[in-house]
Amino acid sequence: MLSIHTGFVVCPTCKARFAVAASQPTVQALYDYLHSDAEVKCPTCETVFTTASAKSSIEFEPVNDGVTLTSSPERSIDGLDNH
Repeated sequence: MLSIHTGFVVCPTCKARFAVAASQPTVQALYDYLHSDAEVKCPTCETVFTTASAKSSIEFEPVNDGVTLTSSPERSIDGLDNH
């Protein structure tokens, strides 16, 4: 399975954590995006905030490389199956 760097932010209102994408899939592009005035909208409570004002992290996340993952009856914390 492949892994890529993924940026995450935490909503200052409801504390939900969700992934965000930069224009290019590099660590520097993610870092620049997370420390910019880019506005994001929380998928949980719909609060709009800037990435620079939120807690954030860059993590190395596994991604599907074309192999179908087995579905699970439990959902992941971000609500996506097969993650």
